Amino acid sequence: SVKPKLSDAKVATGYYYLTTALSGSKRAITVKDASYFGGAKTEIQNYGGHGSQKWYIKSIGSGYYLLRCARSDNYLDVRGTSKKKAIIQQTYLSSASKATNSQKFKIKQATVNGKVYYYFIPKTSSKYMIDVHGSKNKNGADLILWKANSASKAVRFNLTATTWSNSSTRSGSDTFVQVDLSLQKLVLFVNGAKKLESNVITGRPSKPTPTGNFHVILIAKNYTMNGPASDPYHSFCKYVAKFKDNGYYMHDASWQNWSKRAKTGASYRKTHGSHGCVNMPTSAAKKLYDTLKAVKTMKTPVIITK
Repeated sequence: SVKPKLSDAKVATGYYYLTTALSGSKRAITVKDASYFGGAKTEIQNYGGHGSQKWYIKSIGSGYYLLRCARSDNYLDVRGTSKKKAIIQQTYLSSASKATNSQKFKIKQATVNGKVYYYFIPKTSSKYMIDVHGSKNKNGADLILWKANSASKAVRFNLTATTWSNSSTRSGSDTFVQVDLSLQKLVLFVNGAKKLESNVITGRPSKPTPTGNFHVILIAKNYTMNGPASDPYHSFCKYVAKFKDNGYYMHDASWQNWSKRAKTGASYRKTHGSHGCVNMPTSAAKKLYDTLKAVKTMKTPVIITK
C-alpha cells in the first residue's frame, strides 16, 4: 500500500476520544485498568465514553502537543527511550512548562480514501509513531512506538471531540486516597482534582500491606506509632494518617533511602519494605496530612489495590 502524504494538523484545544482506524469493533486509546497512577500503561479498549479514554489535547507551540488523561490528570508519555516497541504510558507533571520531550508529540494528518486520520509522533524521535502492537484490534492490545510506516492502519487514529466532568463520570467519592502496591504509588484526589502523587514503600513480602477499602481513622503530627503485640515497634513520625487498626498508617519515613527507591522502582519494597504501613517521603506525607486536615473528615476513603 502507498504511504499517505502527512501534513501538520491543527487540533483545537479540548477533550477528544482517540479511536483506531483498524477494522472491526471501535476501540479507543485507554489507560490500563482506568488507573490514576503515573507509570500505568495505555492500551486500546472498546469505545465506552469513560474518563480514562478522554484526552485533553493542547498545543504548546513549535508544532507540539500535550495529551492529558481526563480521569487521572496524567500525560501521555513514551516509556524509556523513543525506540521501536517502546511502551506508551501516562506520567504526572505539575504544569505544561515542566513537560519532558517524551511527553511532547507532533500530530500529523493525512487523507486516506476520503477520510482524515491523525498520527502521533514523539519529540524524542521523528522516526517512530504511536502504534497498536501487532496491528491487533483487540481489547488490551498495547500501544507502542513503531517505525513511521503511515501506510499501516495501526498508526492511524480518529479524533472525536467530547467533554469532561469529574463528578458526573467518576464512580464513588471524588475525594479519596489510592495506593497501588504493584506500582508502589499513592495518589490523593480532592473533589476530583489530583492534589498529590508520590512514590511509596509498602509492606515487605513477609508483612504485606492489606488490600481493600478503608478510610482515614486518625491524622496527627509528631506522633509515635506503636505496633501490635504480635509485631511490637515504636516509630516516631512527623506526619501520619491511620487507615486501619493494629498499626497501619501512611506516614513519613526519613530512614528510607528515597533516591535509591526512585532508581530501583517498585521492587525496592522486597528488601526494604515496611511492617505493613505505607512509607512516604516527608514532603509527600506533609502534603497528605495538610490536605486531609483541610478536608475536615476522618472518613476519607483509602483504597489499596494490588
